[in-house]
Amino acid sequence: MSTENISFQAEVGKILKLVTHSLYKDKKIFLRELISNASDACDKLRYSALTNSKLLDSDTELKVSIKTDKINSQIIIEDNGIGMTKKELIDNLGTIAKSGTANFLEKITEKNSDSSQLIGQFGVGFYSVFMVADKVQVYSTKAGSKTGWLWASSGAEKFSLSSTNESPNRGTKIVISLNSESKEFSTIDALKPIIHKYSDHLNLPIFFNDGKNSEQINTGMALWARQKKDITNEQYIELYRNISNQFDEPFQTIHFQAEGKLSYIGLIYIPSTPPFDLFMPDTRHKLKLHVKRVFISDDIEELVPNYLRFLYGIIDSEDLALNVSRETLQFNPMISRINKRIVNQILKELSKIAEKEPDKYQTFWKNFGPVLKEGIYTDSDQRDKILNLARFSSLNNTKSISLHQYVAKMPKKQKHIYYLSGQDIEELKNSPHLESLKINKMDVILMTDPVDEVWIPVASQFEDFTFKSVTHGDIGLPSKNKKTQEGNEDDVTELIEWLKEKLIEDVKDVRISSRLSDSPACIISDDGDLDINIANMLRERGQLNQEFQRVLEINPSHELIQKMQKQIQKKTSKKNIDDLAFLLLDQAKLIEGEKLSNLGNFSKRIVNLMNDAL
Repeated sequence: MSTENISFQAEVGKILKLVTHSLYKDKKIFLRELISNASDACDKLRYSALTNSKLLDSDTELKVSIKTDKINSQIIIEDNGIGMTKKELIDNLGTIAKSGTANFLEKITEKNSDSSQLIGQFGVGFYSVFMVADKVQVYSTKAGSKTGWLWASSGAEKFSLSSTNESPNRGTKIVISLNSESKEFSTIDALKPIIHKYSDHLNLPIFFNDGKNSEQINTGMALWARQKKDITNEQYIELYRNISNQFDEPFQTIHFQAEGKLSYIGLIYIPSTPPFDLFMPDTRHKLKLHVKRVFISDDIEELVPNYLRFLYGIIDSEDLALNVSRETLQFNPMISRINKRIVNQILKELSKIAEKEPDKYQTFWKNFGPVLKEGIYTDSDQRDKILNLARFSSLNNTKSISLHQYVAKMPKKQKHIYYLSGQDIEELKNSPHLESLKINKMDVILMTDPVDEVWIPVASQFEDFTFKSVTHGDIGLPSKNKKTQEGNEDDVTELIEWLKEKLIEDVKDVRISSRLSDSPACIISDDGDLDINIANMLRERGQLNQEFQRVLEINPSHELIQKMQKQIQKKTSKKNIDDLAFLLLDQAKLIEGEKLSNLGNFSKRIVNLMNDAL
């Protein structure tokens, strides 16, 4: 029997060192992680056996067995699940997906990071065993195969791999040789409380075998199938932690049973903290589909829409066929009906929290609002409900507000819901586009989530009021404000014509502004043109190369504008007066985050201006 010695993937070596030294205070979690892996292996076999009953053979009672050896300081954990091939042992125990590794290493080295939570969340749970072990041996035989394999490592730089006759007929056996600091785990009395706390909810029996008798330690009944009155809050929390690989408590637990034409149980958790991969492109929900307590898949995209991808939980159907395939589930009308019910249930629950516990809801919105808002764009059926749930920062409020609250405080003559979008709240509050709105004591929704630019054109309005960007076209300010501007319009007519001539290749138009009170100028998008913030966002993503000519608006009451007008009226203007036209435009562009067309010319004009001042 030849033995191969294989080096761990470089990142695995780093993780092993971190796990061994950084997670010492949480070392009991190794048992939870290994039992969870064993449960997953049994779930996979149970599902595979639906289409290939030979995989079960005569060993049909799926279970986890645990033995302890106090004399030799060992723990033996064995399951009769799906097992692993040689390649799977290398892939599962010797390497880690690059993305997960990088994120884990980054997070675990952060100050105040919860290492016990991270170890499961990033898919490196198996390695927690090296917190308590000097050596780990993994014997495994894949279901349907007759060849067993032994993987062994001391948690250093390498692991060994060889074929063996000592592996179980099917499944995986892990022999843990405890280190000197962890010998307290070598008795079943030490392990029982850990199993009761972390694994009692599993739909799989866990047995302790002392060589003579076998004792079932957990209840072995699916928690979600029990009556709510028979489930403690602690049990709900432990199931959440098991399926989410997080160590916090859920933000909200939603346990319901649907009856009638379609019967199923739902146990769904909204987490307290965002998953690390929430905004990664391929991230999907974490709901597990069961049929009659049998795990089917955790990869049914159609189970809930992607804007609810932060959910964890279990859906257990009584009506789907046990031998249903993942492929047919994609087009199954029952899944569509379950989807609709789940969405309604979640949005209803969020609405209750928003109404009865507004401060708690603010926390939810801070964590998951940007994701939920995707539904305004993608789910027309639920658009109004999500708009009602949405919360926004605004010019006149310290806490985020709902659209209902915004509309309720609008002046009677206001026809639009004004908004301004950008990347930073404080920068938005100081935008020149808000100056006249501030004078009129009108509130403005401040949007900093990229998704806002996507859903606004689709939603278009809330109740009877249209959304109106304060950087886009005529914003329809009250007439009293316009009269003030119109009084000075004739005073700067020559300046406007002069600016149009000088900036003919740089701007679409030059106009009197109804927005400004303190600033000399600003740029806006003309009606029908792409909004400034959308254009900037698309350029950052490399999705837009086109430059748009903007409208330059000037404030006729501003001292600079009036002085420029007087200089234009003179037949002999000051030296470098032409530079002021371009500098006026460039400073307005810079405030909006627009790219300057020629930085060299901008620099020269600044130098000329400084020379003139001396």
